[in-house]
Amino acid sequence: MAWRLENAYQDFKEASPGSEILSEDCFPMKLKAKQVYMLELIKEDGTVERKYFRTDQNSFEKMGYVKELVVD
Repeated sequence: MAWRLENAYQDFKEASPGSEILSEDCFPMKLKAKQVYMLELIKEDGTVERKYFRTDQNSFEKMGYVKELVVD
């Protein structure tokens, strides 16, 4: 599952980057620049992992990828 977090870009703008970078193709929706998205990953053992990603203006529009964010 994936969600766009409404009006969250400014709130997450200073969040530390994680190590994961995904292409837009990994999301079930059309992505836009300067947005924050949450992916909910369900593992084989049934546990759920949430990951947050940000589409920065330059990296997204030029390269089409999103950067993971570290959220405490």
